[in-house]
Parts: sequence; structure tokens; C-alpha cells
Amino acid sequence: AGLIAGWVYWLTFGQAAAVGPKTTFGWFHAGISELFYTAMIAFAHLNCAASPRNNPKFDQNSFFGLAIGFVVVAAGYATGDVSGALLNPAVTLGLDVTGAGGTGKGGPWWRLAYLAFQFLGAGLAPLLFHLCRFREAENTRGGPGGPGTRSLQVQVLSATNLANRDSGLLGDVSDPYVTVRLGLQEYRTPTINNNLNPVWSTGNTFTFSLPEEGEPGHLSLEVLNDNLVVKEQSLGTLAVDLRHVSHNEWRRDRDILVGGKGGELQYALRINAGSDLGGGRKPSLPSMVASEFIGTFILCLTVGLNVVMKSPVTAWSAAAALMSMIYSVGSVSGGHFNPAVTLGAVLSGRGVCPVWHGMFYWSVQLLAGVMAGLLVSDFHQEGPYRFEPFDLAPGKSVQAAGATYSWWCVLVAEGAFTFMLAFVVLAVATTKPLPGPSSQNFQFALAIGSCVTAGGFAVGAVSGGVMNPAVSFGVAVSHTLNHGHLYYCMTYTLLELFGGFLAAVVFHVTHAKEYRSKEQSLFSSG
Repeated sequence: AGLIAGWVYWLTFGQAAAVGPKTTFGWFHAGISELFYTAMIAFAHLNCAASPRNNPKFDQNSFFGLAIGFVVVAAGYATGDVSGALLNPAVTLGLDVTGAGGTGKGGPWWRLAYLAFQFLGAGLAPLLFHLCRFREAENTRGGPGGPGTRSLQVQVLSATNLANRDSGLLGDVSDPYVTVRLGLQEYRTPTINNNLNPVWSTGNTFTFSLPEEGEPGHLSLEVLNDNLVVKEQSLGTLAVDLRHVSHNEWRRDRDILVGGKGGELQYALRINAGSDLGGGRKPSLPSMVASEFIGTFILCLTVGLNVVMKSPVTAWSAAAALMSMIYSVGSVSGGHFNPAVTLGAVLSGRGVCPVWHGMFYWSVQLLAGVMAGLLVSDFHQEGPYRFEPFDLAPGKSVQAAGATYSWWCVLVAEGAFTFMLAFVVLAVATTKPLPGPSSQNFQFALAIGSCVTAGGFAVGAVSGGVMNPAVSFGVAVSHTLNHGHLYYCMTYTLLELFGGFLAAVVFHVTHAKEYRSKEQSLFSSG
């Protein structure tokens, strides 16, 4: 397909497209660009389309196309003026199908070097994938419960306003119990005598095996009046469609009983997806740390390349990189890629990010920022704007010629928009989504990435719209290696960390329900 498209292009325009390094860059810079971002395309595809955790049975995600597309957007703006951002052997061969469209740097056959870098990137992707998700591979080979094992857990909690089927001559009322059926499997709760509003606390949890393939079917619940003399009488029934039950998360419902004269039944359900979600095992700390490093490195590299190439849409490119990495490894590490966000998550409590996890996260995030800054520095030295420094400082004011914005403006800009970013992460990525037909959280990466876009365009001219201490460190390191200084790095970092702290405080106020004591026994894993 690539070759055919290339011939059509050549026949239409009479020339082949140029394949090779752009402007002042050499083959090293073009090759590194193609290698890293080709690897990220394949990495996003593996994580979003092939990961069992991101694709439980009967609930495959629908965001893998976005994740892959966002890598192309990020790379296009970051490296389009370095290598052309081809990122695909088919595109490379198609654009230069005649072998006559090189850029004059090493001859037209150097396009074969592009293929080598792209194939190296494709080989790097599965290594990174297994580094971040090796537990999923273990479970696919036969972890606890075996591959594909599924079960349904049901807890009958309480009933209210049940009909009275007893005579009442001696003051007696109904003696209810509940039967729970799925196919040929059936269980029942204990009987609670003389109670129209019973609550079950023991003997009320049941586990049903589910088929490995096919739909899980419908669950039947019936409340009956226990009677020793005459036939037991129905106090109402329920049928629950299990296709809409979340995987590995409890769903608690209260429904009106059919034929129950206004009676209601409260129950909780959960499908244990076994190894379809990594065997229900949490990712290991090394996997989480590796995911944070990879995501932060790509984010900082993308921002840095956009800056040194004077891209007018740095905010959009950075947001695209962030969204693709959140979709890729958000289910492993939480997708912070930002020490300010990690600080907010740690301070928000609830076990979302323990302090010692946060310390590892901060370490690798800052390391990733520094390493990306070192690489960006080399691109800057070879780029068309090598004599134009870039650093962390107030931007030039548009209100007064020759003046710059005050540090008060920088404080407000970085603090406010880092707060917005961290707060949105806490609100959409650390809380349970509302029950729905899918347990996949489709919107959270879009919401977080939109904060970067909004902040970058809103205050980019004021403070740079950094909103991330890892990016601040990366920019500062790159600037220092190009005869700059580290003067303002810590100032920016403190402002951004303050935004993360403020986000945690406000989250405590706006999401008080997250901190109320919960009836853990109702939702225990059993």
C-alpha cells in the first residue's frame, strides 16, 4: 500500500517526497527521532490493544485509536522539522519510492537508514511493554486461577417494605429469605423471622462460576416467605443483566421487586475477571516506576523538542503525548508523569499513592526530565535556533514593549494551572466512575490532556505554561548545557508543587464522600 501510494504521488506531482534529515540536523538526530516515536506508536498499540488489563473479556477498550493517533500528533509537531516524523516503514518507502527524493544528506538510499531506525523502535516497544506489564504475561501463561477464569460474587444486603404474607393473628409477619440463581447454580440466604425490613450480615455472600466464553447471562433473585405449614410464597423477584456489571469492582444496587407490592431489595455484584485483568493482581512497584519513567521521558522530550524548534503549538503536542501515555500505562502506575500530580495524589490519601510509592515516582520523574533535557540540549545545539537561548523566566509582556511579566504573574499562572491539572487528575483518575455498560474510563486522559492544552495556550506567553517540575528540570538542564543557568528552576518547581498541594486540599473539600467511612465488609474481596 505504501509503495502504491508513493507511485501515485510521484505520477501526480512529478517528484518523490524528500526523505532525510531536515534543515541543520544530521542522521543521528533524525534516527533518534524516528526510533523513539516509532517505539512509542508500537508501545501505545501494545498497551491499549493487546494488554489484558486494558481489555478484559466482554469489555474491550475503545480508546486505543486515540492513544496511537495522539503519538503521531505529538511526534509530528516535535520532530516534523527534524526527521519528517515518518514513523512507519510503509510511509518511508512510499514517500521515496523512486529513490530520488532525498534531502541531499548522504544520498537517496539513506532512506534505508530510516527503515533501520524504525525497525529498532518496533523492537524496543515489546521490551518496554513487558517491563511495564510482566505480571500480565505471567498470568496469561497461567497465573492464579488460570487464564480466562471468571466468577460472579453476589451479596444480598437487605430488603425493605416487604409484603406481609402471614395471617398476623398472633402478630406475626413474613419470614423472608432470598434465593439467588444463575443457570443451574442456586443459593439461599438464612431466614429472618418476623421482619418486613430484613438485613443479612452472615450467609449472604455467594460465588458463581461463569463460562470462559459467551455472555454471562441473567441473575435471578427471589424473596420468599418461609412457611412450615403451607407452600412458601413469593415476595417479589428481580432479574439482573450481568452484561452491565463492572469487572473487579463492586456495584451496589437497590431495585423494586417485581410482584412485591413496593418492596425493594438491596444487593451488590462483582465479576472477578481472573487473568483477564492481570489476574486481579496489582502491578508491581518496578512496573509502576518503569511506566512513570517512560511516560515522563516522552512528555519532557516532546515539550523540549517543540520548544527548541519554536513550535507554535507546543501545548497541543505536549497534551497529545500526555494523553497517549496515560491511555497506555495509566492502568499500571496511575499515569502521573508529574511530581506535582504525585504530591497531590499522596496528600489526597485513600491509599491512592502511598508515600513510599510517591518517593519512587518523584525520583524517576525527575530523572526522566533530566535525561530528556540532556537529549534536547543536543538537538538545540544542532538546530536552526542554536543561538537563541530558552529558559525558565517570565515571558515578554504584550502590554508594554520591552518589558516582561512580573513574578507575581508567573506565580499565579504556574500555581493556578498546575492546581487545575492536579485537581482534574484527582477527580477523574482516582475516583470510581459511575456504573455504566463499560468499566473502561474513556474520558479521563482527554480531561487531563485538555488541562495541558488550556494551560499552555492561556499562560504560555506569561510563564511558559510548564505546570510540571519534571519538565522544569528538563528545560533547566538543557538551558544550562547551552551556557545558561539554573536560577529559576527551583522557583518554578516550588510554584508547581504548591499547585499540587492546593489540589489535594480542595479535593478533600469537594469530594468529602471519598473520605466517609465505608462498610468495608460489604465490599470485601471475600
